[in-house]
Amino acid sequence: MSGLVPGSVLRASYKCKNFLLLSRRQFAEHFEYLFFDGHAGFAMIFTDYTVYDKHGLEPQNGRSDMNDLRSALSSVLTDRYTANAGRVHELAVPLASSQFWRKPFAFGNSFGHLVLHLTGNLNYYIGAQIAQTGYVRDRPREFNDPNPPSKEEALKRLDDAVEMVVKTIRVQSPQDWSAEYSGTGADAKNRLEMVVQCAAHMQHHIGQMIYLSYRWRQTGQI
Repeated sequence: MSGLVPGSVLRASYKCKNFLLLSRRQFAEHFEYLFFDGHAGFAMIFTDYTVYDKHGLEPQNGRSDMNDLRSALSSVLTDRYTANAGRVHELAVPLASSQFWRKPFAFGNSFGHLVLHLTGNLNYYIGAQIAQTGYVRDRPREFNDPNPPSKEEALKRLDDAVEMVVKTIRVQSPQDWSAEYSGTGADAKNRLEMVVQCAAHMQHHIGQMIYLSYRWRQTGQI
């Protein structure tokens, strides 16, 4: 990879795995792979308008290539968040309100409190820290709110948070994505890494929701 200008390629790293995402097609394919494989350690730097092919040779010059990549990035991210929200709704539909807020196990969290947690996570890490919404998080309350909202209201709040995330993603410029990021408990170095981590975090808890729903079905109550 000699001769590559730092920052002129798209690099994604997760522990020992490194990917050079160079063509538009490969970018979309590998980015989806990172999502579905649950990897959250994605970082992307846009510093110029040069995009290299899969071998790091024969640069494809032109602002249109970078604009296409920006469009592909926005599309993949917004589609993932929208799909995640849709999956939460799909899993929540069969649950009665009492089941939504009650744990089928002696451990862990209820489906509803996971919804509150995901809502708080998005509103803080993306809303407050990137979109500057002014949101103030009360993380412990996400798990132990003694007077939670209705099932419908909790899901609506999640939808509102996802809508905010989608709007935020769509207005990010290449320079915005590479801007330094900071937030309580976050290890992301830039905005893009944090947005991807939040998507992976969402999918992690959706996995728990799937198991909670499965357990309720096992009891014969849904």
